[in-house]
Amino acid sequence: GVGIRKGVPWLLRAFKGLSDHAELGLISSVEKGFEKMLEAEILGGVVVRGAVLAVTLPDDLHAADLFCLPSLEEGFSLSLLQVMTSGLPVITTPDGGAEDIIHDGIDGLIVRVIAYHYAESGSG
Repeated sequence: GVGIRKGVPWLLRAFKGLSDHAELGLISSVEKGFEKMLEAEILGGVVVRGAVLAVTLPDDLHAADLFCLPSLEEGFSLSLLQVMTSGLPVITTPDGGAEDIIHDGIDGLIVRVIAYHYAESGSG
């Protein structure tokens, strides 16, 4: 889901410089307890879509320019495999088995996680 463990606060911060020129779609349910933090961080160009049906996912991926999964902790990510089969470029972290399925710089970009701390005040 959309939450801290998925790296969403850092994704939103990275998107700030693009918010006037692009749209960021958050596709998944919002994790319980993250709603207030998400509301505090939300900015123009961000659309919280919530969970989508599996039958509409291919259309959502086709409409996108890239897929970003900035997880801080994750089991093996099946969503990365789904996205890669669609041909969509991927930006992710080493978590979730990305290094086992992505050749950094060829199949996608693997971004190293620098900070794990995120306080409710929004600093981190």
